[in-house]
Amino acid sequence: MDLDRTHLELRVVDWVKSISVQGSLDPAGASLRARCSAVDGFHLSLSSGESITQIPIDVGLSQGPLKVGDGQLLERGVGVFNYVLSEGLRFNYVRSDGQQSRSAIACYIGLAPDFFNEVWAQVRGGAFSESSISLELAPVQSPDQPVWQVTKRGSLFVLGASFHFTLSRRQPARIL
Repeated sequence: MDLDRTHLELRVVDWVKSISVQGSLDPAGASLRARCSAVDGFHLSLSSGESITQIPIDVGLSQGPLKVGDGQLLERGVGVFNYVLSEGLRFNYVRSDGQQSRSAIACYIGLAPDFFNEVWAQVRGGAFSESSISLELAPVQSPDQPVWQVTKRGSLFVLGASFHFTLSRRQPARIL
């Protein structure tokens, strides 16, 4: 079965690194989280009428393949992209403009250890001026005008992900 796919570009606002020893809140080991915003909504419309550029997106990265609640591997892809209404959350997301959002997106991606370690090293080194994440998502209603039916299906599969770290060597403009 070929899924209708779309791409989404995310701008990383900030990175959060965590190391957990044991507990029910986080899995043991290292994890990364990126707080993001969609660059534009051209490639993905939401059936709720919301603009994806106005919804806070939280991308969690972990080592190894992602598993669902019953411990089984995902049906397809490397992660999930979940739409949630803020009322169902333990905390409220606030957009970069200070406004509270009525919804949020929580994305979870499992990376092979080598890839996870490289992303961790890039974030730890901090030698980049900006970073972004490109996601390939499915299924959407139509490849020509991708619509995510958030009222019927709150989750999409992450079929692929790329992480970009940009180091700008341009000198800042001099103010006279």
